[in-house]
Amino acid sequence: MTTNASNPGLSNNIVAVLCYLFGIVGGVVFLLIAPYNADKDIRFHAFQSIFLTIAWVVFWVALSIVASIGPLSILLLL
Repeated sequence: MTTNASNPGLSNNIVAVLCYLFGIVGGVVFLLIAPYNADKDIRFHAFQSIFLTIAWVVFWVALSIVASIGPLSILLLL
């Protein structure tokens, strides 16, 4: 278990998992909580969690648009 002297609460590994588990909300929370926002590893995982969640949502929106256009184009060809 790795803990910093400035981080008496949760270990860095647990905080990183929580960032990814809760997505944007987890990333923002750990960027705002005082002992965790000073650690560069936790900040990295928080920002990466935020950007990964945004990229995932954009991917699913684009995929759903393509999936909804596909059957429509087949109907127009008939």
